[in-house]
Amino acid sequence: RWAIATVLFTGIVLLMTLSPDSTVNTSNYVPFREHGAAWSCLVRGCAAAAASARFLVTDVLGNVVVFVPIGYAAAGALIGSLVRRFWTATVFGLLVSLFIETVQFRIATRATDVDDLIFNTIGAAIGAGLLVLTRARGLDRG
Repeated sequence: RWAIATVLFTGIVLLMTLSPDSTVNTSNYVPFREHGAAWSCLVRGCAAAAASARFLVTDVLGNVVVFVPIGYAAAGALIGSLVRRFWTATVFGLLVSLFIETVQFRIATRATDVDDLIFNTIGAAIGAGLLVLTRARGLDRG
């Protein structure tokens, strides 16, 4: 059941992120360039502070939250020590995100951003960490 959940969650994310949308094809390879500018605007109270706040919340939380189920399910599908499950599921999330960002580079209406890779991987690590914590505390025996 964990393997099925991993495939299902990964498939949903792939469909969401690889389907054409209204985004202009851009690439950002500088970590936190856009997020840093938005944060700076928010702190300074610039005219676009409200838009910067919306961007930070939707982009950061969106990228993290969408990968939490992938990390959780992948850690559940793996065998081995809890530490090994955590790191393997996190690397799996990183590789899925790297695949997405690489493919998006070739889609005219998708954007490639190194920050997405970072935040997606954090989401997978959070998901894997949640599974590991529930198993370590005996809350999930499955």
